[in-house]
Amino acid sequence: MIQTFFPNPLPNYGQTVWVINRSARFITISAMAVFIWLMWPSFVGAQQAEDNTSGEAKAAFTRLQSFISGMHTMEADFLQRVVNPAQGTPEESKGRFYASRPGKFRWDYLFPFVQNIVSDGKEIFFYEPDLKQVSIANWSRLNDSPASFFVSNEPLETVFDWSVYSDPVFHSPAVHLKPKKAGEVQYIDVVLSPENDSLIRLSILDTMGNLSHFHFYKSRINADIPPDRFQFKVPEGVDIVRTNAVKQ
Repeated sequence: MIQTFFPNPLPNYGQTVWVINRSARFITISAMAVFIWLMWPSFVGAQQAEDNTSGEAKAAFTRLQSFISGMHTMEADFLQRVVNPAQGTPEESKGRFYASRPGKFRWDYLFPFVQNIVSDGKEIFFYEPDLKQVSIANWSRLNDSPASFFVSNEPLETVFDWSVYSDPVFHSPAVHLKPKKAGEVQYIDVVLSPENDSLIRLSILDTMGNLSHFHFYKSRINADIPPDRFQFKVPEGVDIVRTNAVKQ
């Protein structure tokens, strides 16, 4: 079933400048190995976190747990905005996302330039057609990523401390996840649709100060996805780079 929940129209938070730093995509990909979302609120979740002992907060966290445990596949269109106050210019892109638990995902960036990021559960391929280059990393490099929970079977509470705040745009509880283990991700905020069980926003703050927002729409949960969607065949004439690092 296709699930859509969006403010209409989407809020405008200033002029958009289509300048994309390619590395910004890698910064959040394992945190999207994951879960994946976009909006551009001016708040920081940690500053609006509520007491996680309240009944409403516990219900929101339990709902997120149920969503993750019940989600076997997901596909959705996405909008992504990366904001770094030190750089000043927001970076935006859009494309299509696929996930199949455990371990498989695919990000097809379509605008402003094409890029494919594919995990077959064993390796992760970062393909940039205009550079005629593919970087390949072993999927085990994501094991230390606090955001790998999206395609992992690890319980949320074993990886994160959590709290809940009220999202000012969707008027729905947002779950604030702070990794228990120090790494490149400071926190992840997750908002589920108040109308149905679908993911509508994911925000990730990394230690470099990049705040990445993802919006998901036209989502399909637990629909059949062809297995070859998570396979990648290196095109002829493309340079191959092996790497031991996967940026988050």
